[in-house]
Amino acid sequence: MLDVGGYAETLDAGRAAAACPVVLPDWLRANFAKRGMAPTGCNEARRYPRYHLRGHEETASLHCLPTLPAVARLPAVWPVYMLNISRGGVGFLHFEQLFPSEQARLVLPGGVERSVEVVRCRRLGPKCYAIGARLPEELSVAEMRRIVAEPRRRGGERR
Repeated sequence: MLDVGGYAETLDAGRAAAACPVVLPDWLRANFAKRGMAPTGCNEARRYPRYHLRGHEETASLHCLPTLPAVARLPAVWPVYMLNISRGGVGFLHFEQLFPSEQARLVLPGGVERSVEVVRCRRLGPKCYAIGARLPEELSVAEMRRIVAEPRRRGGERR
């Protein structure tokens, strides 16, 4: 696991300790536990396949870095719900709005840690924003396998 700036242990501890403050809209809650490869559209120009990684067990830890002078971020670690992932990007739900070009550290399921850059943010409901982020350092095939493996229950045993 990368340990840039000493965030690795802090992010992992934050992920385990806190309940996710995201409030899922009713329409999303009904179809939230989706897993597996995501279908592609005819006009998509993706370099790598995207995988759904949804569910209440699929949380990651987010630490926003102070990259935009106009946006003051508290130095805190927040759990976020995962939506999807590919080798070059990630989608997740956060309870507050993030802005394009914001930088953050993310500890993904499986303990993989990466820097991310926000590229889009869409409000889905109160305390629910869908964030799309780019991974400047792509995930390896082995890391992707570890992340998209069958989710683990609390305590570490496989379902």
